[in-house]
Amino acid sequence: MEPSNNPPNDNQTNPREEEKPTLPKTTLLAPFQPVNAEDICRAPIEYTQALPGKATLTKFITALESWFQTPEEYLTPMREITATLFTTILVLDDIEDSTPLRRGHPAAHIKYGLGQTVNSATYTLMTLTASIAQRLGETALQIFFQELKNLGAGQALDLHWTFEQKCPSLAEYLGMVDNKTGSLFRLVVRWMRIGTGGTGADTGDEGNEEVLRLVALLGRYYQIRDDYLNLVDLEYTAKKGRCEDLDEGKFSFPLVCTLSRSARATEVHRLVFPGPVGEVRRGLADEEKEAVVEAMRECGAFEYTLTTLEELWEGVWGVLDEVEARRGANAPLRRLILSMKV
Repeated sequence: MEPSNNPPNDNQTNPREEEKPTLPKTTLLAPFQPVNAEDICRAPIEYTQALPGKATLTKFITALESWFQTPEEYLTPMREITATLFTTILVLDDIEDSTPLRRGHPAAHIKYGLGQTVNSATYTLMTLTASIAQRLGETALQIFFQELKNLGAGQALDLHWTFEQKCPSLAEYLGMVDNKTGSLFRLVVRWMRIGTGGTGADTGDEGNEEVLRLVALLGRYYQIRDDYLNLVDLEYTAKKGRCEDLDEGKFSFPLVCTLSRSARATEVHRLVFPGPVGEVRRGLADEEKEAVVEAMRECGAFEYTLTTLEELWEGVWGVLDEVEARRGANAPLRRLILSMKV
């Protein structure tokens, strides 16, 4: 059928031209009105918070109750705020490490997109800041800023070493852990002290110092244990992928040991960091991961990691005995610590 050459009929109106949506002048010139995007802003955090997890920080708060006798009207908002804060930090950590899985499920930035998830985390941190000031007080807010700054500094070192492909010393690694992993545990102790009328200071407050010493050792044990299990544990493989730390280029405790003592250190470094500085990471093939793990076994990195964990374990129980002698027995905390044992 040939196309018609008839000119268009001026009486025929294009339906799209009829619509011509316009903005009412009253709306255009109206004063500012906040939009309701709460559900959108909260979705990535709530999704992650709903995933099955161990709730270690919440259990830690419960375990410390017998020592601090913090009133319930303070503990209730503190638990809520801490749980949301921990989840938000996990969401940001997954983004920074390019982690595709969280507890065996797609990470928030995979499900909701990178931009939306970053915005959600930022929004949540702002709402938490207001909530802390209102529900826990100004001193708690200042402690929050201090420990979040410590956490950021520790994370900065971790990310910097990976980006620059620069292996830290074991002492530098430990300093990173004290700031990155230990900060949230320190935050809990200091907040609970405030709830009992203390200053919450990290030094000079006798009610804090002895528990903070215990927390420092627990944080080190927790992180080195996590590093070890990430490379050898089948449950970790199911939830986060096989040897995920190698895919991320993370200088975990066993990798730092290997690069400082293995005759195959150059080979291992090349396997973990095959491209130039700044190149987008592609992850390692299974055979590459196996070669790195084998080099770790050969040089005794896993053995030394377990030895270090055992020394920390003994240190934790020694300090716990000292604190219990002053504050009383703490069966819930002992059970929580025992659940961390490799």
